Amino acid sequence: MRLHNRQIKASFWTDTELIKNLDIAGRMFYLGLAQIADDSGCLDDDLLAFKILLFPGDESMTKERLSEYRDVLVRLGKLIPYTGDGKDCLYMKNFHKHQTLKNPSAP
Repeated sequence: MRLHNRQIKASFWTDTELIKNLDIAGRMFYLGLAQIADDSGCLDDDLLAFKILLFPGDESMTKERLSEYRDVLVRLGKLIPYTGDGKDCLYMKNFHKHQTLKNPSAP
């Protein structure tokens, strides 16, 4: 996994479903997942990698806290869990609705 440059639509900041269900750190986690996802909107469900890539210097951001945020996003239908090649993965449901990629790499 690696971080990608992504654009954020203005509507993210006023998404009331996210605002009602996640604190600011949880919403930043969701934004970060878009940067980790590959060009098809998929990523490994790896809490340690999320911690290292998105919150490397923040000791208060534990794997347990990230797990809670991930579970809320699954419950909201923003993330779809699946298994691929024997690994737990996540699909960002509206990734392609919000990201327009000029030269996407293969999944």
